[in-house]
Amino acid sequence: MDNKCPNCGHVLQGIEELENKIFETFNDEIRQRDMYKLAFELVAKYSVSADEPQGVCASLLDRDKYLDLAYAMNATRNDWSQGYWRVEEALARFKEQPQSEQDKAIIIDIQSCLDESWIDGRTFRDTEWNYNRLYELVKPEILKDFQSLYALLFPSPGYLRKHA
Repeated sequence: MDNKCPNCGHVLQGIEELENKIFETFNDEIRQRDMYKLAFELVAKYSVSADEPQGVCASLLDRDKYLDLAYAMNATRNDWSQGYWRVEEALARFKEQPQSEQDKAIIIDIQSCLDESWIDGRTFRDTEWNYNRLYELVKPEILKDFQSLYALLFPSPGYLRKHA
């Protein structure tokens, strides 16, 4: 792209940077709109009392013990800097729920991960009842709604959206 003024021929510096900044700002505003729209739809769908998208995500975690535990394990796998407190808290909530034989096996497996003398976030990826296996136990509709809202709340680097 030629960065010269078509009328006078002066070099226009910074045009590409300005175009990128405008696009990023526009993209962020679209993402924010989509995020709040989805959050309000989920508030109505699940009858939750939350007025911010983060609160809606928390409400969805509260609705499914497998999602809550899987998310805590996955988040710890991705960010080990603060230890495994997320998993400890999610496991404590998990234990408060009614237990099946499968749930008891999950508790024993995850607790054994926490009891190890050396542990890092990869443990929750590699254990028998890892977060991917737990995600498979989540009600598909709740998982889809949670993942959709989470992706808008915390977009991956390079999040770009095409607009018609």
